[in-house]
Amino acid sequence: MFEPRIETITKVIWDGEDEVEIKSGGGTWCGAKRKDFWNPEHDWESEIKEGTKIKLWTIQWSRIIGFQIERDGLWVDVWCKGNNFQTKVEREKSSEAYANFAMNEGKKIAEAIDGDKTLEQIDDLISDDHTGNTYGWALNYGISNAKNRKNADKIRLQHNKKYGVTDSDGVVNPAVLTLGT
Repeated sequence: MFEPRIETITKVIWDGEDEVEIKSGGGTWCGAKRKDFWNPEHDWESEIKEGTKIKLWTIQWSRIIGFQIERDGLWVDVWCKGNNFQTKVEREKSSEAYANFAMNEGKKIAEAIDGDKTLEQIDDLISDDHTGNTYGWALNYGISNAKNRKNADKIRLQHNKKYGVTDSDGVVNPAVLTLGT
């Protein structure tokens, strides 16, 4: 039912993040959007070009549901019919919002540390929308930027102890699991 069809690309027309037109021995195909390629930040344009071998995964030889390209003798996944990723603008906006959230929360934490708040009071002041990662970033930012160094170090030690770490100069990120042997 699923069959690979291997061809050589004769021409590629890129339209930003929209449909990519690929011409090969079997004709012209334009069923994939550039934004939906795996690893969208990768420079696919330099690899998918005239002369590149392409493996089209098909149903009954004509309906293309995915494709790979040959790189150094190996087949590399590029696209699958089920992909529907964000555009580059959407990815950048999302990433910026994520970083801004952690930084703004970190500023709140720095102010709380400077105001001699405890770790429990700080946890009550900040948003409930944190993941372990944004919480770790925000706390690290707050501790690093607080002027009250004595309280900052106290908060850091209490936080780290909560996650079982007693001998670290840094701030434990709760999203990171480290296995010790």
